[in-house]
Amino acid sequence: MRYDLSRHPYFEPWVDRRTGVENFILAERVAPFQKGLYYTTPSVSADGRWLWFATVYPPSRGCLAAVCLDPDDPQMRLLPEAQLGGNPLLLPEGDAAYVPIGTGIYRVTLDRQVDPVVRMPAEIIRNRHVFNLVSHLTLSADGRYFVLDSHIGNRWLLSIAEVATGEVTPLRWFVRCHQQSMFSTVDPELILTSHGPWHDPITGDKGDMNVRMWLMDTKLTRYEPLYGDLWFNHNCMSCHEWWSPEGNVCWVDYHDGIYESPTGPDRTRTLVWPHRDLCHGRCDPTGRWIIADENPYGRSAERPCRVLLFDRVTGREAAVCSDAGLPPIADAADWRSYHLDPHPHFSADGQLVVYTTCARGTVDVALAPLAGAAAKLP
Repeated sequence: MRYDLSRHPYFEPWVDRRTGVENFILAERVAPFQKGLYYTTPSVSADGRWLWFATVYPPSRGCLAAVCLDPDDPQMRLLPEAQLGGNPLLLPEGDAAYVPIGTGIYRVTLDRQVDPVVRMPAEIIRNRHVFNLVSHLTLSADGRYFVLDSHIGNRWLLSIAEVATGEVTPLRWFVRCHQQSMFSTVDPELILTSHGPWHDPITGDKGDMNVRMWLMDTKLTRYEPLYGDLWFNHNCMSCHEWWSPEGNVCWVDYHDGIYESPTGPDRTRTLVWPHRDLCHGRCDPTGRWIIADENPYGRSAERPCRVLLFDRVTGREAAVCSDAGLPPIADAADWRSYHLDPHPHFSADGQLVVYTTCARGTVDVALAPLAGAAAKLP
């Protein structure tokens, strides 16, 4: 860890009573609910100085905020300009984030300076309602482009947007939901996009996903399923994907565990972590460690939601958090709408696990040093 959180006045130590893993919970508040960012991108800046998190003010949604992790410089920044329309992406410098808001992407700094970066052109929108500009922001491996999976009217558009100029290039329109799209970590042209369930905006009829994971590229030379034989809710329960540091696709199957596969012509899927009921996962920058949450959707007093760490070298696992608690909202549909799953992921340097917890009866951001959690592996 770059800084000693045990000395930080804004964090309180929380030791898991079953495993003894030491966590640190952000106790200083700027909002009733404070949660980590989505699992697809780090919440901690690359320099380790700032933890960015999302705020919620029930029944209203919230905005971005950040806390300095240096215990000798404790400060919080609330950024009301950064109303989240999708998962943001931290800039390498750490003092700003790209934030999707409405039909655009903005660069928002910790000093609350807001600069437009991308705007979806009116000639593409054509007076239709934009339900969502992007699921979550990722950059191409060369840092030049964002990939956008926009829900416009009753269709979805996959496009790329150049960071330097803001120019949007449409790739392909679809009549079914495409979401959770992200650039490869190594190939600047390769995109992973996922079919998802949706409801028709006019009739309310539900459309179901079938083959979940698809590969396409920015040159439109390929659009193909990663595995055409995996049919969701028939012979698999594959959902929630990410790219490994080496450029392989990783995903969770709710029944089987976490798989990994290369994307070339010769593909062999490998069950890396056999474990039922995992949901969201992420590799650390070395690829050795995987963090995941277990049972966030069906959690109860009898079946708690856990945050688990897995070592690919030894095949061992340990609970960073053996019970993430029940969200302090009576109606499950309401807490689902606030997206209060743990969504665990690693900091950019891999030294911290970041997740959302309700273990104290509130919605909090928690940090767990990887070294401490790894030391508790059986």
